[in-house]
Amino acid sequence: MRDHDNRSLLLVSLVLLLSLIITIQLVESEVINLTPDTFSDKVKEKDTAWFVKFCVPWCKHCKKLGSLWEDLGKAMEGEDEIEVGEVDCATGKSVCTKVDIHSYPTFKLFYEGEEVAKYQGPRDVESLKTFALEEAEKAAAKAQQVDDDKELFGSSHLVIPGLPVAFPMVLFSTSQLGGDMKWWWDYTPSRSLRRRISKRSQANSKPTLDEAQFRWAVSQLLPRFSNDELCNVITLQEDPIVCLELFNWASQQPRFRHNVLTYHITIKKLGAAKLYQEMDDVVNQVLAVPYIGSEALYNTMIYFFTEARKLTRAVNIFRHMKNSRNLECRPSIRTYNILFTAFLSRGKNSYINHMYMETIRCLFKQMVNDGIEPDIFSLNSMIKGYVLSNHVNDALRIFHQMGVVYNCPPNAFSYDYLIHGLCAQGRTNNARELCDEMKQKGFVPSVISYNSLVNALALGGEVEEAMNSLWEMIEKRRSVDLITYKTVLDEMCRRGRAEEAIKLLKELQDKDLVDGHTYRKLRYVFEDDFGDSNDRKRLRVYWISWVMKEKDTAWFCEILCPLVKKLGLLWEDLGKAMEGKNEIEDGEVDCATCKSVCTKVDIHSYPMFKLFYEGEEVAKYQESRELCPKASQLLISLV
Repeated sequence: MRDHDNRSLLLVSLVLLLSLIITIQLVESEVINLTPDTFSDKVKEKDTAWFVKFCVPWCKHCKKLGSLWEDLGKAMEGEDEIEVGEVDCATGKSVCTKVDIHSYPTFKLFYEGEEVAKYQGPRDVESLKTFALEEAEKAAAKAQQVDDDKELFGSSHLVIPGLPVAFPMVLFSTSQLGGDMKWWWDYTPSRSLRRRISKRSQANSKPTLDEAQFRWAVSQLLPRFSNDELCNVITLQEDPIVCLELFNWASQQPRFRHNVLTYHITIKKLGAAKLYQEMDDVVNQVLAVPYIGSEALYNTMIYFFTEARKLTRAVNIFRHMKNSRNLECRPSIRTYNILFTAFLSRGKNSYINHMYMETIRCLFKQMVNDGIEPDIFSLNSMIKGYVLSNHVNDALRIFHQMGVVYNCPPNAFSYDYLIHGLCAQGRTNNARELCDEMKQKGFVPSVISYNSLVNALALGGEVEEAMNSLWEMIEKRRSVDLITYKTVLDEMCRRGRAEEAIKLLKELQDKDLVDGHTYRKLRYVFEDDFGDSNDRKRLRVYWISWVMKEKDTAWFCEILCPLVKKLGLLWEDLGKAMEGKNEIEDGEVDCATCKSVCTKVDIHSYPMFKLFYEGEEVAKYQESRELCPKASQLLISLV
């Protein structure tokens, strides 16, 4: 009986010990096993990134990982916003199907339920950890951007005093965005994303005060220093934290009060360093003091708040200026121009520009009613705003009123905005007349104007005019973009002028007007968009005869017929292996469609590999057809 009790006690002890070991391992691993019941709820957690491994027990590659994932879980301890998990696809097949898993192991990062990245790098703890931290930071920055923009655009209107309508803050609905709100947020400007990432890094590493520099700055002030002396010392400081500390230190000195000079220089220093929170604190001090301020000081506040994308705050400063009893603090033409610039920099979406254009129009009307005469910048802002919001007729009205009503003749920017807008609406004749008038006045059209006009002329069937404008553009040293080149060549091919198009492209290359990458891209235009099958055959023959005569270039050609199928991907693999050899091009000729070419170069069997240099045959390859170092070395030696 006693032996039986001892055996029972031993068995219970072993079970407890085994449970304790398993518990310790689970706690130490920091890897959470996700099932079909828990996966969705876990990965959708707010402000949390999940780095998940998908595997199956029978996969040899999964077995080779060993304890890698557990080691990663331990390495990620302390990262509260990143969780490490794993899914067994043998028992959680529905989860793996849902997230599109086709091979094992697969590593994916999720943020708030959305897949944001797939890991395909080295399988070591350090690389995995670096990937998870960087991608999680990017996903968090993008989510923060969405939240901030929703907060900004969520309010329907902001009322600006004196304006006949409310200030629209662009409240989107699902119907306005084609039924999908997320579609618009995915096109957030990259500048904003970079700013958010920079803001997060700055928040994590707060700048520290340089005590020695601060003491040296204080030593430059007399015991009874004046505002001018303090302003001069702050101006000479490059460290914005030292400037802020000097400002706060001076506030505590007896019988000293800050004036416009010290407030202004401190706000400029903090704003230029993008320390917007600290700048906001100083601005609040200014607004709390009655009868202090100046038009330049308030303009600086508005400028830096618009740079920080705090339009609501900028509008509040504008309201404060409008209500100020100090006439020196009233808005000037500079104030309105800063606001115009801020509203016109909200992106390229025509609907957003349409909403903001109503505010710009009301601001402009109020500016004129207050007796402030518009300058060339404000008038060009109106033209640009109307063009971006697709109201080109209103832009033309402002353009014709510039010299007559406002005594401010248009400049090159005025013409450029209008030419671009007219071309975008297909009004090519009006754009061409405006361009001619612009050149008669001694202005040179910008890159955007030239590219827009050449594209519009080519698409309208006026290929000769488009080519004339293209060469004029090159002569004026205006850079031509890829779309413009492609449009001109494409329209020439569509109208049966393929040989002229090829000559044009070759001429552009000979004059070093296009680089190798652009040249290869433009070559595809002829194959993708040209004519029927018979015309395409003639084009291929002409193209082959032309390009093989390129100067200082060797062409290694594969000549075959459709019956040859054993080569597989050999020629594509050779092309990849030869990347970086700018003097060597690889090509292929289909003798079924280009029989005249094959007859000309004496082809009697297939496949055949020949090397040409500047149009002349120099060698014939008859060695192994495997892609190996020997083949590459032979090719180079042939050249």
